[in-house]
Amino acid sequence: MEDPVAWTQKILGAIDRYDPLSCTAELQAAGADVPAAVLMSEVIAPCLYEAGARWHSGRYSIVQEHMLSSAVLRHLAATLDRSNRADARHAVAFVTLAGDRHGVGALMAAVVAASCGVRALHLGWDMPVEQLGLLARQVPLAAVALSVVARPAAIDADGQVRALRAALPAGVEIWLGGYGSRQMSLETLPSGTYLMSTIEAYIARIDALPGAAGAEDEA
Repeated sequence: MEDPVAWTQKILGAIDRYDPLSCTAELQAAGADVPAAVLMSEVIAPCLYEAGARWHSGRYSIVQEHMLSSAVLRHLAATLDRSNRADARHAVAFVTLAGDRHGVGALMAAVVAASCGVRALHLGWDMPVEQLGLLARQVPLAAVALSVVARPAAIDADGQVRALRAALPAGVEIWLGGYGSRQMSLETLPSGTYLMSTIEAYIARIDALPGAAGAEDEA
């Protein structure tokens, strides 16, 4: 397995050259070389962060930033399609809350879950919680995974999570991840809610499905 930093440099190098085909090829090669969790946390996430930093500093054009984002989204979607199994024991929905339009984190989380044997239902972003309740009445879900990237106060994330808890069957867990979730506290959230503070905690939660009460990060 090659050093994830080396893959990051190769991917960004392709974007430096305005070469989306090479970027896609490097993403595919990295995906074949490292586990999904490593690809997300140590390759793709650093690439996206660095591209954003370069754009803010003027080192990248908007074209380059969008070129990387588009390549990553295509790669993740294709990987999820290949990894998902219709006969998986557990199904988890991946989405962002209403008002949060930063959807790549939910897709990354879905890919990791699928690689762990979960049927990952990626629903995109900006989803009203009542629609997630509707889904849970049609599909037996083990959890709803929310990627929170927007500022929680700006989208009333706490209120939406409480409304989601009321809309879901009692046994369906709520998983919170993403940059914005770091500003949220389990003390204000309903029971059955879990904060995924690290990739290790996230994989442990997947491995614990259907999940015993009383885990360290449970509300």
